[in-house]
Amino acid sequence: MDRSLGRIAVTVENRTGDAHRIEISISMPYGAEYTVTQDGKPVALERRTSGDYPWRARLTMTGETSRVELVRTTPEVAERPR
Repeated sequence: MDRSLGRIAVTVENRTGDAHRIEISISMPYGAEYTVTQDGKPVALERRTSGDYPWRARLTMTGETSRVELVRTTPEVAERPR
């Protein structure tokens, strides 16, 4: 993860060892937009109704691990307008 939150990468472990789907819930800085990839392939971000984590990405786990990356596609916003 870089300090500006322009790129965030994590490795997700498949601890059960079987193929299954999981979802990650995401809260982004105000005004920021990100793309999500899993092992280099795009993953759709879906809007949710939850206030704390309003975005979700559904991942398909098939191997032992999977690399998930979030990359900011908008410039950094200093603060939310009042």
